[in-house]
Amino acid sequence: MWLEQSGVLRAQPPLFETLCYIRPEEEALMDYLAQQKPARAEERYDCGLDGCCKSFPHEHVGVKTAEQDGLMLKEETVLGTTDDL
Repeated sequence: MWLEQSGVLRAQPPLFETLCYIRPEEEALMDYLAQQKPARAEERYDCGLDGCCKSFPHEHVGVKTAEQDGLMLKEETVLGTTDDL
């Protein structure tokens, strides 16, 4: 029966150290990589909305702040008064 051969029906489970063994060279590599990570300050994008913690450039639709007018489309685009042509 395949369940017996795969070890599913064992009366005693295998030792934890046998299942979750980390080789010394793997542990040394993990220690080395953990030491190499430089601590860097995370840069935040200031959208002007209090409490917003998104780190990428974005706008809030319907919220007027000092940095944005809160509109999905710029007023100049709707009225056709831009010189983007």
